Amino acid sequence: MIACLRGESILDLTVRNQQISNQVLLLKNKYGRIRSLVTGPDGYIYFSTSMHDPGEGHPRDAHDDMILRMRPSGKMLLTTQKVPLASRQTKRPTSVAAIYQQLCASCHGDQLQGTATAKGFVKNAFLHGGDKRSIVKNITGGIIEKGMPAWNGAISKQEIDQLADFILARAQK
Repeated sequence: MIACLRGESILDLTVRNQQISNQVLLLKNKYGRIRSLVTGPDGYIYFSTSMHDPGEGHPRDAHDDMILRMRPSGKMLLTTQKVPLASRQTKRPTSVAAIYQQLCASCHGDQLQGTATAKGFVKNAFLHGGDKRSIVKNITGGIIEKGMPAWNGAISKQEIDQLADFILARAQK
């Protein structure tokens, strides 16, 4: 199970032979942004919600930030939505431009111009350090308080390094 902030749901994946064989969305748009999800020692599933994110969350009422507990069951009692599986032939992006488009463009803009969610990088407008070392640090560890995820582990150190070079080269134009 995976918490989905933007999808406002929980993604339940079935993995067989190291391949995703099925995926189902649970609780879609029921509790808002699902921030974190863990299985407790009691076997229950605990998840937290939050709609108070800079630039993205839109609070609904005073009870948006919650910790909820789901009781596991052998029966599917939750509202679900089937999500089509991607083709097994789908390949991970290999070019640094494609990696930027997949991981960064939705917040920082497809041309590094920024969006309502996050600042851009045009004309070296960096808020958290504009040198390569700072950019690598930000990509690797994220800027959690601003909603930027850490990409360490999701992409390789080499890809992070290439992504920093890509951003720096385009920011100077």
